[in-house]
Amino acid sequence: MRRILASTGLVVLLAACGGGGSPSPSPTPQSGTLKTILTVENLTFVDLSIYVLHDNQRQRLGRSTANTTTHFVIPPSFVESRRSLRFVTDPVGPRQEAISREVMVTPGDTVFIRLGPF
Repeated sequence: MRRILASTGLVVLLAACGGGGSPSPSPTPQSGTLKTILTVENLTFVDLSIYVLHDNQRQRLGRSTANTTTHFVIPPSFVESRRSLRFVTDPVGPRQEAISREVMVTPGDTVFIRLGPF
């Protein structure tokens, strides 16, 4: 199943793992759980700090360098079961952060974010 959400230059695509032809890494068992991956395609000219939000918890996943694709593992505590998550992109510098709409994420899913020029 694929969903497309747009929010202020932020596009989130959700695809359940096991679908064919995805260039993203496949989830692998890790201590009995599947890895849940966030893939960020940063088409902007600025580096971005990437965060995941759920129930007023905000955790930094890492940095997405300008004009690259980066893969992050979403912490298992954020996706113990099917959960609604938001993703925050915070540009390095004076620009304002962008927050996605809520996305339902299940352990083992791969979430894609494509960021265009702001």
